[in-house]
Amino acid sequence: MHLFRTSPPWLVMAVLWMGHEANSAPPSKAPAPATAQAPEPAALTGPAFAYLKSAGDHRCAWIRQPLPSGPSATVFSFDADCAQSVFFWSPNGKEGVVLDWPLGEGQQRIWKVDFATKTGKAVEFKGLPTGTGQLASDGFRIFQVNFDVQGRLVALMSSSEKPEDDTGELGITFEGKRYPVAENERWRRLCLAYRWDGTEWKRVELKVLGSPADLDTVRSMYDPSPSRTESIVGEAATKEQAKRLTAAVRPTDKFGKWMALTTPGGPLLYRARQEDADGSATASTPVRWEQEGKWVAPEGMTQPASTDIALQLSDAFVLINVLGEKPSASVFDSQTKKNLHSVEGLHERALFWPAPIMP
Repeated sequence: MHLFRTSPPWLVMAVLWMGHEANSAPPSKAPAPATAQAPEPAALTGPAFAYLKSAGDHRCAWIRQPLPSGPSATVFSFDADCAQSVFFWSPNGKEGVVLDWPLGEGQQRIWKVDFATKTGKAVEFKGLPTGTGQLASDGFRIFQVNFDVQGRLVALMSSSEKPEDDTGELGITFEGKRYPVAENERWRRLCLAYRWDGTEWKRVELKVLGSPADLDTVRSMYDPSPSRTESIVGEAATKEQAKRLTAAVRPTDKFGKWMALTTPGGPLLYRARQEDADGSATASTPVRWEQEGKWVAPEGMTQPASTDIALQLSDAFVLINVLGEKPSASVFDSQTKKNLHSVEGLHERALFWPAPIMP
């Protein structure tokens, strides 16, 4: 039976309307392709060294210099004096941190740095003891900030107060707890370690230190860059090397010895200066390459004897920091003995840019 003749008028109109809609409807569009996510920023890789350089009045720049050549780049600039600042890297090489330690009065500051965007974000002091970083107070001073192996910020701090005896017993009081100190241990300090959880600092360790050497030990436990604090590197020079070098370059100290840093291009010798029999040794000039039976000073190094230095080795590159009144840093190719880069007017040691140790 014909539909139009037997169906009610409303049904006929409905069928005609649906047919019109079906015929006139535009073809359905294909679903839009999913938006591709931006790739995660890659770590800065490749041989390089880093240093802090003044960028104006109370302005400092963290510089990365590729090796063996290439233009240097500023990875972060901040409002502070380079002489009172220090930097560290994250294990994955994608982030850094800068600690500002103003001289005299002032407030310490921390910036977490994103190398991809070359920007830094101030990190709050929430969760740290009251008065932390306020240099005019008798609170705690942050002496190191870096990253743990999981990439979380860790801050180390020590008390500025010496042990007191206002309770009849020599000791240090912190958060209501008394830490007794023997009479012959008046240097004693509290050392605290805090970890940043993204919103505030949480304490993870407390130690009572007995000497400045203990403070250095704690620092090295949390410092993934031992080259920042190490002074004597390499091995003692052979007797034959020491005899020949002493004849060529008279040392100025009585108790020191010659050291040899083994490099792909041969040994680099320097003086481990020691003024007293019971004193500690310090790396210093003279510094000499051994070339064709002769002792040759590294290119451009004209500092007098007994100038403090710090040496680092990375692959075939040797980084020599000259410390003291006129600090500088130079990077040498140990195989060609060429001076690749020299930077003057530094306040903090230059360091090799570390390779990422985790993804």
